[in-house]
Amino acid sequence: MRERSGGWRFGPALRLHAALAVSVPGTLSAGWLELGRARAGNQLAWAYAVQWPLIGVFCGYLWWRLLRELDVRPVGPGRAGAEPPREAPDAVGAEADPAVADPAIADPGLVAWQRYLAELHATDPPGGPTGRGR
Repeated sequence: MRERSGGWRFGPALRLHAALAVSVPGTLSAGWLELGRARAGNQLAWAYAVQWPLIGVFCGYLWWRLLRELDVRPVGPGRAGAEPPREAPDAVGAEADPAVADPAIADPGLVAWQRYLAELHATDPPGGPTGRGR
């Protein structure tokens, strides 16, 4: 479930407005420049005279799209329809020990990898001095 935040005038939305205020006039002026060059006889400039305004339209679409993403946010904990937060697994505990791992996982390669990682962690813990004289 999502709800509207109503923050079109604050924070990250201001950066989007600033980008739009620079990009659209810039692309339109570049298109105007290329139109002048095309009228003067440069045949390639006709393509650019069409391309630059299209880029400006794309900038406007992108602004609208990103602004809508900022405006809609997921419902947080403690609100209706929210899932309870999950507890983070202990990096050294349950995930590293294959005996405590999920019994529904029947991949022997994964179990062997978890055993190998548990053995490495036991002999040479991360963040400490090396145990093998490296």
